[in-house]
Amino acid sequence: LNSVVSLYYYARILKAMWLDKPKEIKEGRLSVYHAVGIVGLAIPTVVMGIYFGPVIEFAAQSLSHIL
Repeated sequence: LNSVVSLYYYARILKAMWLDKPKEIKEGRLSVYHAVGIVGLAIPTVVMGIYFGPVIEFAAQSLSHIL
């Protein structure tokens, strides 16, 4: 019974992805809150991608104290 219910929900997602026509997208400017959120998440992502060594060392030291 659960499989039938989940199949119904997944079929709706697939229908929306492949069969329904896309809705019109309005192009415009980002609000200040969205821009701050994007920049606020992009900076740590770039920094951690480039300079990840200290994070690994911190995690290793933390695990050495626990184990």
